[in-house]
Amino acid sequence: MKIWYDACTGKHVRYGVAIAKRLRAHGHEVIVTTRKHPDTLPVANFLNEKSDCCREIRPKIFTFKT
Repeated sequence: MKIWYDACTGKHVRYGVAIAKRLRAHGHEVIVTTRKHPDTLPVANFLNEKSDCCREIRPKIFTFKT
């Protein structure tokens, strides 16, 4: 099975890498991507996970006009 995991924060990276390692051990192909966030890439590097940054988080796009 091919699986794509996209992490938004460092916490998501930490959990996603643990899940990805188990899935890979069972023969699945897992791709981990991250958002440009202050702690995503450093956490991924610390966990020896190759990840690509796919886009930047922009909180302003989630605001609602009233």
